[in-house]
Amino acid sequence: MNIESRIELLKKEIIKDDFLQGRGLGNEVPFWIFDYPPESELLIRHSMEQKYEQY
Repeated sequence: MNIESRIELLKKEIIKDDFLQGRGLGNEVPFWIFDYPPESELLIRHSMEQKYEQY
């Protein structure tokens, strides 16, 4: 899976009610571990900034 596809998946997952409400295995603070190559840092930042601006 390429980095753009993974970013889109991440965006879809972090806006789900279950994620935002902390529902899940431990019902704790929601977090998502997203590993990526260092050269993708600027792309990741830009994508997440756009997502945050929507909310």
